[in-house]
Order: sequence, then C-alpha cells, then structure tokens
Amino acid sequence: MKGENFLLAVARIALTFVTFASIVSLLRHGREDWMTQEIRGLKLMFEFDLAATFFALLPFPLSYTIGAANERAMWRTATWLMAAFLIYALWSQSRLHRNPANKARRPMLFRWLFVVPMFVIIGVEITSALIWPSISGYAWGLFWMLIPPVVQFSIFISYFGVKPNNTDPGPTTGG
Repeated sequence: MKGENFLLAVARIALTFVTFASIVSLLRHGREDWMTQEIRGLKLMFEFDLAATFFALLPFPLSYTIGAANERAMWRTATWLMAAFLIYALWSQSRLHRNPANKARRPMLFRWLFVVPMFVIIGVEITSALIWPSISGYAWGLFWMLIPPVVQFSIFISYFGVKPNNTDPGPTTGG
C-alpha cells in the first residue's frame, strides 16, 4: 500500500496531541473549575486527534479486507468514511458554538479557522471519493484533522494563566 509511512507518522503526531491534552487535564484537575470553553477545547482536541489516529490506521485493515489488488476501492471506502466523520464533526461543533450557554471567546476565529476550511476539506474528500480515489485526497483530510488540535493548543497557550473575566479575583492581602 502506498503512503504507509505517511499514515503512521500522522498517527504518531495525533497521539502526541492526545498525550498533551491528557497531561493538561491532569495538571489542571482539582486546581480550579474548568470553563466551558476549556472543556469544549479539550473535547475538540481529543475528538480530532483520536479521529486522525483512527483514519491514519484505517487503510491497513481495509487493504487486508478488500485486497491489495483493489487499492482504489480501499481508498474510496476510507475517503467516504472520513467525509462522513467530517460532516458529523462540522455539524456537532457548529451546534455547540451556536448554543448561547457555551459562548465562544472568539466566534470569528471559529468560523474562519474551522468552518470555512472544513467545507473545503469535505469538498476535497467527496471529490476524491467520486473521481480519483487515492491517498492524495485522503492525505489532505488527515492533515486537516491535525489542524484543529494545533489551533486549540495555541489558544490554550495564549490563555494560560489568564483568569476568566467573570470571576472575582478574591480578597487581596495587604500590609
């Protein structure tokens, strides 16, 4: 099967981000309450990292099941499954961000860095599945699955140590 080194590299990168999210949750647990945005961000990281790992490894059992001689059918099946996941993820994340109780810190960031590229990638995946089933379109989908965790990581770093606006800083000690 072509591209097996690439697929395994994507799986390793995704697992690295899952490990990071796990460490963040362990370090943060018990110190203070989680904000809704932080919980949603960690869920997004877990969802996309585990999906990237799953879809990076999916071609292997499909290749063994369908047969190495029918590689186009294997890529077509894997690409359709990935497109279905991406459509579900877009619907799920959009539903969460429309909920007034879960107001996003930066809603335009979500639209321009998640929704718009997601439509493009879904289009690439559907086109790849219909016209040219190969690793090329599938690889773009895998690459995209690594982007939301990276963006979420950057957001975590930018808000690291910043107290939420709606909390009372507490009493101050003075001399």
